[in-house]
Amino acid sequence: MSQRKLFRYYIDQSIQQQQEQKLFLTRVNRWRFNTLDKSNFLKSTRPIKPILFGLACLAVYDWTYGFYRIDEHH
Repeated sequence: MSQRKLFRYYIDQSIQQQQEQKLFLTRVNRWRFNTLDKSNFLKSTRPIKPILFGLACLAVYDWTYGFYRIDEHH
C-alpha cells in the first residue's frame, strides 16, 4: 500500500466512523427528546389541570343551581 492509499483509507475510515456516530447520536437524541417532550408537557400542564377542572365545576354549578335562584327572586 502506498502512502497516499493508506492516508485515503484512514480518512475514509474516520468519515465512516463520524457518520455512524452522528447517526447514533441523532437516534439517541430523537429518543430522548421524544420521551422528554411528553413528560415535560404533562409536568407543565399539571398545575393548570385542577384550575380548569375547578372552573368547569363552577360553570356547571352555576348553570344548574345559580339560575334557579335568580328565577326564584322574580
